[in-house]
Amino acid sequence: MENDKSEKKTKSKKRLKEDSIAYKKYREKANARKRKFLDKMTPEQKEMKRLKDREYYQRKKAENKVKTVNDMTERQKRKQRKTWRINSQKYRQKKKMIANILADSPPDTENEIEDDNRESRKKAGRKQVKKDKAQAYRTVKKQKHKIQKMEKIINQLQKKNTEKQKT
Repeated sequence: MENDKSEKKTKSKKRLKEDSIAYKKYREKANARKRKFLDKMTPEQKEMKRLKDREYYQRKKAENKVKTVNDMTERQKRKQRKTWRINSQKYRQKKKMIANILADSPPDTENEIEDDNRESRKKAGRKQVKKDKAQAYRTVKKQKHKIQKMEKIINQLQKKNTEKQKT
């Protein structure tokens, strides 16, 4: 009975690739669940959650699992600040773009939403096919290179073997 439980714990779920469509859909659903959960909270519950989160962060920081800017080298600081800058720019651009689209466009109908969804799925599928083809091309190229190396080694060994047989 106890062995069955330990066996179940060792079995891990299939991990999704972060750039895959399935992963993105999974994250969207998870984020929606989290938003819904947070929206239902009372202000007291929200404050309790913030306290717990803060304690969790402090504990992680004490265990040195979270690296603060003070602990980083100058190069790491520059790199981190650059990523922060880029992320902030993306966030602002996205926010501005959404505001412009909402201001200019009339209310959507259900058919337009379905068409947009279908187009995005098609685009994502084409992107995946392109990625798979590129991966296949790279593996074939590596294998051809490997075969050429092996053929070269075989030829050298055959020459050595024929020279030994002559003497």
